[in-house]
Amino acid sequence: MSGPRLKGPREVREAAGLSVGDAAESLGVHRNTITRWESGERIPSAVDLLNMIHLYGLAPVDLYILSVWCWTQAEARAEVGS
Repeated sequence: MSGPRLKGPREVREAAGLSVGDAAESLGVHRNTITRWESGERIPSAVDLLNMIHLYGLAPVDLYILSVWCWTQAEARAEVGS
């Protein structure tokens, strides 16, 4: 039996009904930044994560879930690249 799957930035953005462009404009970042966060290529800063939580209408606990997802993806990409 496996545990619940962590939801990443793309899933929570889409659930909030926002496009990449809408999210980028609201968060004050470039569209490519959103794409890189969602692919696990880059890790959002703590401030960016807090802003995402607010923009996407998530609960405070989701900050932790998003953080874990981002770090897990970054670690997996690093292992593939080594």
